[in-house]
Amino acid sequence: MTILELIPNLYCLSLPTPFPCGPINVYLAAGAGPLTLVDTGPLTSWTWAALEHALAEHGTTVADIQRVIVTHAHIDHFGLAARIARTAKGGGAEVFALNSSRPRLEAHVTEWQQRADFYGATLRRGGVPAEMAEGTVGLAVGDLARYAEAVPAVTPLVDGEGLRLAGRDWLVLHTPGHAIGHMCLYQPEARLLLSGDHLIQHISSNPVIDLPAPGETERPRSLVLYLQSLRRVADLDVSVALPGHGEPITDHRALIAQRFQHHEARMDRMLTAMDSRSCTAYEITQAMFPNPSPLDVFLGLSEVIGHLDILVDRGLVVEEDEDNLTRYRRA
Repeated sequence: MTILELIPNLYCLSLPTPFPCGPINVYLAAGAGPLTLVDTGPLTSWTWAALEHALAEHGTTVADIQRVIVTHAHIDHFGLAARIARTAKGGGAEVFALNSSRPRLEAHVTEWQQRADFYGATLRRGGVPAEMAEGTVGLAVGDLARYAEAVPAVTPLVDGEGLRLAGRDWLVLHTPGHAIGHMCLYQPEARLLLSGDHLIQHISSNPVIDLPAPGETERPRSLVLYLQSLRRVADLDVSVALPGHGEPITDHRALIAQRFQHHEARMDRMLTAMDSRSCTAYEITQAMFPNPSPLDVFLGLSEVIGHLDILVDRGLVVEEDEDNLTRYRRA
């Protein structure tokens, strides 16, 4: 594996994952300050071996890592964080993440069970048949928990905070949508953005259904938040965005414009699919994504519910709850 140096002391390492998204990009920051890894890859033996091999090319080891920064609490981005932290010399590496991601990293096992229960209830309320909902949660969600382990202690970050990375000062940006605790890191002088899964060139980031925040009862409206975060990032002066998957992005504003067009077109298709019927989110998902796999049922329903949130806000769709089932009809 060849490590790509992006700017002095900042390197991209591509690590394998067992997921449809393919390899993950993690970023090694060397130079003055703690040796830092931004994101980690999932907890698999081959991802660990690839990380060791990539670090060896740089003349270092996992034991030399002093800090891990997690862009968001999805398992392909933090799965190895706990193992890296306890392998590091001198009492272990420190793990940083946004404060809203902290409980999901520190209580991974119990939080994952809560997540599975919430997803199951959401799928059933969305009209997914009970047996299919149970199978989707078990196969597409429950099985994923093994690709990460709880991080014993997370140092919380907040929006607007500064971080020293690769000899430069970076800004922490809270960019919720793909995950409620998602963050990007922005370096204004070099005009660089570590975009995690907020911006990816070859695929549109899924507005994943998320649990209500601690102390709240309503789920976050993921796509609404995502589009707000896109507007915030579009205002930045960025030369290159470095994503969690795929190639660097050299025109982030053009990509963001495409993403807005994509979501508007998706909502138009949904309205056409609904016609004059009263539909569940699952019926709309079936029309939009025929013959889905268990994982695609969950991701497709996330997409559809996200767009329905916006259509309801715009007064184009009416949402009605009846007998533990949510139905939608065109206004």
